[in-house]
Amino acid sequence: MLARTQQAERRARLWQERREAYFGALRVIDLDLRRERYKELGQLQKLQEVEGHWTKVRRVELTTEAATALWAFGSDTVRDLAARWITASDADNVAEMRQIALEFRAAVRRELQDPTQG
Repeated sequence: MLARTQQAERRARLWQERREAYFGALRVIDLDLRRERYKELGQLQKLQEVEGHWTKVRRVELTTEAATALWAFGSDTVRDLAARWITASDADNVAEMRQIALEFRAAVRRELQDPTQG
């Protein structure tokens, strides 16, 4: 009985860690895509506001924390999507970033709604 309780607590803790890792990655995705959208639309005032709040240093910290959590707690599917995101982001391939964001959100939704996934 104690072993089952401990196992259930461990599963719940790991699910919470995974959830937090995914939400951290979603924040990075949202921030990066928002910055790209403002650039595309020429909304330099909004871009400056975002970059004023989210300085390069803060964005790097946010990205590093999100990536570390994903590598530790994310599923293989989500880690693969994160690797693709990094490649697309480094290449400034915004269309690919948008596609990966859709896939990432779908994978996260699927996994968090059904803990047996991932």
